[in-house]
Amino acid sequence: MNLTEQRTYWQQRLSGGLAVLEIPIDYPRLSVSSVKVATEVTKLDREFYQDLKTLSDRFKVSPFTVLLAALKIMWLRYTGIADIIIGSVATSVKETRGLKTSQEGEHKGGVRINPIALRTDLSSDESSDISGKEVLKRVSQTVEEAALYRDYPFEELLKGINSNQELAEELAKAPIFQVMLVWCDQPFPLSQTGISEAELKEISAYTSQCDLVVVAKETEGKLRLSWEYNTELFKSDSIRRMLGHWLSLLEGMIANPEQSISTLPLLTEAERQQLLVEWNDTSADYPQDKCIHQLFEEQAERTPDAVAVVFEQEQLSYRELNQRANQLAHYLQELGVGPEVLVGICVERSSFRAASRTHLMLVGLLAILKAGGAYVPLDPAYPQERLAYMLEDAQAPVLLTHSSLVTNQESLVADKEKLTEQLTIVCLDTDWEIISQQSQGDTDSGVKPENLAYTIYTSGSTGKPKGVQIPHQSVVNFLRSMAQRPGLRSRDTLVAVTTISFDIAGLELYLPLSVGAKIVLVSREVASSGQLLGKLIKDCDATVMQATPATWYLLLASGWEGIPGLKILCGGEALPSELADQLLERKASLWNMYGPTEATIWSTVHEVAKARQSQPGLDAPESIGQPIANTQIYILDAHLMPVPVGVAGELHIGGAGLARGYRNRPDLTKEKFITNPFDQSKSERLYKTGDLARYLPD
Repeated sequence: MNLTEQRTYWQQRLSGGLAVLEIPIDYPRLSVSSVKVATEVTKLDREFYQDLKTLSDRFKVSPFTVLLAALKIMWLRYTGIADIIIGSVATSVKETRGLKTSQEGEHKGGVRINPIALRTDLSSDESSDISGKEVLKRVSQTVEEAALYRDYPFEELLKGINSNQELAEELAKAPIFQVMLVWCDQPFPLSQTGISEAELKEISAYTSQCDLVVVAKETEGKLRLSWEYNTELFKSDSIRRMLGHWLSLLEGMIANPEQSISTLPLLTEAERQQLLVEWNDTSADYPQDKCIHQLFEEQAERTPDAVAVVFEQEQLSYRELNQRANQLAHYLQELGVGPEVLVGICVERSSFRAASRTHLMLVGLLAILKAGGAYVPLDPAYPQERLAYMLEDAQAPVLLTHSSLVTNQESLVADKEKLTEQLTIVCLDTDWEIISQQSQGDTDSGVKPENLAYTIYTSGSTGKPKGVQIPHQSVVNFLRSMAQRPGLRSRDTLVAVTTISFDIAGLELYLPLSVGAKIVLVSREVASSGQLLGKLIKDCDATVMQATPATWYLLLASGWEGIPGLKILCGGEALPSELADQLLERKASLWNMYGPTEATIWSTVHEVAKARQSQPGLDAPESIGQPIANTQIYILDAHLMPVPVGVAGELHIGGAGLARGYRNRPDLTKEKFITNPFDQSKSERLYKTGDLARYLPD
């Protein structure tokens, strides 16, 4: 076969774009990096190696092909990329007339040593996955074709690629292949003579560009496998895990080559136990027979005279707050509010001094819960269309607000003809004289922990908000977990800056009230000013504040210097390391929080330390930490199989915090809340967050 034909083959084989194999690394890949090589070695015992050869004989492929197939499956499972190029080395005694070759590519005996790219597409159709048997077939075809065209010099191939601007740009980002697999000392499909380890070193100019070079060598009836890796990219533990995954896949293919590659065992048994069981061992006691308001009522009995909430110059004790919430709760019950009845609440944080009453928002929320109902927070700042949709979808028979919003903001009840006939509007300022005639004693609503506590509407991908339905028991578990870690005590003062339309406000309001701490409510004006907020934090001797990174940036931009005793809780967005560094200089402790509304506020917490280890990527966000009490975290691939440490997958959440689902959206609920595949009873669920995450080694 002449060189023109070979050139044409390789040009076609490498056309259509080169997929970069995003191998999970431990250290940032710097633009200029040194290459420090270490080697991890293992041996397949005689029995394992014999089983591998039996498999290769059965499907009439070489042991090299079996190793290559398993390696390609591993990278597919790691990266989700089906178009995989792995390098190898070919030898030939044939002459390559008309081409000058470097000394590195020429062996003393006239044998040419030539790097070669083995590209295989492991794609499957949407209806079914491919089997290990099919992969062996495709990889065998790849190897056989490459063997026919192995004489074309690799350096000439690179020259051809560099002359193609599109391919040259791709090659500039990464080599044609980042991983090589070589079979030493014995003939194999790519080598007529077998390659010695000494000969392999002769192509170091190529192998040094690779992240990994895997060398297989038969010795005394066993198969020696060595992984040469760059210590500037990988830790030895990571390489050992990869080697273990490769062997697990080989064992799976030997045991059942008909099995789909998505379900072939990747993790070792020890890893599976660690990821699925040990790291999810979060069982903890919490009052499963209690509702949110009952935690507050019990605290009000213990510390009735302690200050519960402060807004500007006004404050309420636990006794006063409980009494006023009870009066409104009795009034709501007379309007038909009870278990599973939704009540809209659209108020600002402000007080109404004209009626000598304060803290409309907190009184309203507690009253709805005490009446047995579930609240639907409506932000007065929301657009008219959004408020109208939420009111219509919720079909709440009662709306709590105040008179200024009813008279000045038509968006509160946008479609009056449609809603007012079935909607009772309670103005907490002008109607309070009537409300105050009600009993100050606790209510008996018959509400149970499994009943709804609130429905919060979050933004939907289609533009329409989704009503996330959260029961009491989910919030109670969350509160008890947060009280322990990050921790809140009765002596604490928490600054509450978040609007109740975001579920994280639940921590700021209910956590302090469940432990006897003090809440300092912040107006919208103060919360949006770094100068004013910084002054308030100092003046009230705050010990805890929760906010999104945007608010912390706002404070820092105003010149805020922090206070030594402040516990900082940060969540709602990824916490950048550079923000963490600035906050660590201004606090007592810094906690990174993560969680979707569908799993009740926060699902994981992480205390950020000063002496933390940098993560891959120069701008990597901080770790989201470990699951809270009675919560399970799974990182899974597209086939709901757990991914190894360091490999990206979709984060799934299970446990006590899961929402009931989406209001009036059964199809979406079924799509996002799935049966937990790791629960033998099949009664537990997982929430598919859609967020990509990866396990860290610790």
